[in-house]
Order: sequence, then C-alpha cells, then structure tokens
Amino acid sequence: MTTPPESPFSAVLIARVVQEVLRRLPAEIVFTSAEKPPTHSASSSGGDQSPSLVGKLITLKSIIELPAGTRQILVRYDAVITPSAREAAADSGITFVRKSLVSTKTQAKLVIGRADCRRDVSTLTSAIAAAVSASQQLPASGLEDTLLAMALHVSRDGFRGILLSGRPALAVVVANRNNALRAITADTSSKIEKAIEQCGANVLVMNPDDFSSGALVRACIDFVGRETVEPPMELKITASPCACSTHSHF
Repeated sequence: MTTPPESPFSAVLIARVVQEVLRRLPAEIVFTSAEKPPTHSASSSGGDQSPSLVGKLITLKSIIELPAGTRQILVRYDAVITPSAREAAADSGITFVRKSLVSTKTQAKLVIGRADCRRDVSTLTSAIAAAVSASQQLPASGLEDTLLAMALHVSRDGFRGILLSGRPALAVVVANRNNALRAITADTSSKIEKAIEQCGANVLVMNPDDFSSGALVRACIDFVGRETVEPPMELKITASPCACSTHSHF
C-alpha cells in the first residue's frame, strides 16, 4: 500500500484563494431565500431597482451581500465607504449614488454661491449641493454679482441662499442692501439658529474657515430644512427709495 503524495496546496492557501475569489466577484454571489442580506432594501419603483444600503459604514461585507447583477446602490450622503468595499464595487461594475439627506417634499429650494474665499471651496459647495437635491450652484464670481444672481432666485423662485465667503460680515451688509434678501452670519451652529429665528433669514453667509466640512454641510441642511419663518414687522417696513444720483444702488 503506497502513501498518496502530499498535496502542494495547504488548507490555508486554499482558504486564501477562495477569499480572494469572493472579494473579486461579489456580485456573482446568489443568496438563497434563507440568506437575505440584512443591510440593504430594494426600491419598489419597478424597472431598474437599486438596492439601498442604510448603514453609515459600507464595508466589503456590504458589497458581497448585494444581490447578483447589482450595478448601482444608493447610500447615505454621509456614508463612509472602506477602500476594500470601493475596490470590490469597482471590480464588479457597481457605482455608488449618495442620497440627499433632505426630503424634496419638505425642503426649500437652495441656491449656493461663493465669493472672496481664501481657498478653493468648490468641493464644499458640491457637498452642499449633493446633500440638498433641490439645489443650484452659482458660478464663481465677485460678491455683488453673486448676490444679485442669488437675489433673483430668492425673489422670483422662493429659493433660500447659502453664500460661502471669507468676508462674511461684509457679505451680509452688501446682501441686505437688496430688499429680497435677509442675510445673517454666525460662527457656530447655535448662533446661526438664533439668528434665523430672529429675522426669518433666507440667506445664510458662512466663512468656510470657521467650520469643519461636516459641520458646515449640516448647518446648511438644517437651514434649508427649516419651516419658513415670517420676518418681523420691522423688516416689512420698507424705506423710501433714494432718489439721488451721486452713488450707485445695489
């Protein structure tokens, strides 16, 4: 009786190979009815149904547990996607779509502008726009041009405005020269809340250097999600227009 030759493949090596195959082909895994993935829910809109991952942390396990053939998944706006999950999704042709944190049924429309910032804040304005689905970004321009465009959206279409500015106090003064705008600024979320309640503000001016990215986006989401507040009587009384021709009028 001869002893069979020893296999060159150890159990550890085989386990690693299996793990690597599963990592590279997560979309090909088919679940039985008894093993439904608990971390996602499918859309019921018919047609192309995109699973929705409700957790804030998206891991490799989350991707592996997706139904076979998934090509798009909805995730929270603030979801954290691990590198391994992102790589596995890319290998399987899966794209992530971040959902708005604010319901379009309750939110106001939002116009987002930037002026006089000390650094490039385009990623911040894009993050705000991604968090608020009914939003529009203004092209980068000077302070007065940006506020004029913002005033048009506010007065004509009922938008609220977010302005990122490195000179927030100046921006508020210039904005409030326009009767359509009630602009406020503050350097903390609690101060912003109080200021909005006092005057029924429709424009929030923020210095991006005073907030972390997350705090800034959350403040904007809170601002646009608020119920409309009637401005106090003092702000409803309009002054007589200036008839002089010695200076420019905003």
